[in-house]
Amino acid sequence: MVYRLLCCSDSHGDPPPHADEREVVVWLHGGDLVDGSRVGRAGTTWQAAARVWNEWAAARTVPVLLTPGNHDTPAFRQHLLRLRDISGGVHRIAANLLIAGIGWSGERFYELPLEADLDAVCDQVRRHIRRERRADDHVALLTHYPPHANDPWPAAPSALPNRGTFRCVTALVAEIAPVAVVQGHVHDWFGMHRRCEFGGHRSLVINPGPRGCKLLVDAATGQASVEAL
Repeated sequence: MVYRLLCCSDSHGDPPPHADEREVVVWLHGGDLVDGSRVGRAGTTWQAAARVWNEWAAARTVPVLLTPGNHDTPAFRQHLLRLRDISGGVHRIAANLLIAGIGWSGERFYELPLEADLDAVCDQVRRHIRRERRADDHVALLTHYPPHANDPWPAAPSALPNRGTFRCVTALVAEIAPVAVVQGHVHDWFGMHRRCEFGGHRSLVINPGPRGCKLLVDAATGQASVEAL
């Protein structure tokens, strides 16, 4: 059996493009559903911004799991009624496939986490993995904030390699050895994917961006691959 997961991130207001949901087990959103800088303009409210996503999620045929990004403030998330925030936890979506989540937001959309902020979230994931993971389980990690790669991703000319990444997330990836990491936050990497080594284990790392992609996980081998929508 092959598990099919639809993935996206950093939508900043607009729901993902249409995708065939047949044989799909879940939608994963890697955070920044909204653009916080737009809320409050022309009468827009957090509640109105959430209504767009609730309506989108209501039309889906599979569950929608998310990890919040810095734009997804508590004022926005309190109105999300049909999307499940799994940050700091683990969610079983199939017989032997778990999704772990890392997300964070402050009170303002422009606030970014420190290593200590995400380290606390990573510790929560560790505890849940130790309690929930069975011997034959595969794990995929959904995180708004990318791990720090020893072999950095390409960066814009004005950017530093590994900007926007976090070493505490790297340590967690090395420990739980996920078959795939679905990440967001760094817009320069949208649409890119590759296999990266973390602590001797290689994980497929995906930057779906707002256009999205499909993640395929072989239930027997744990091999992961990507398909375009």
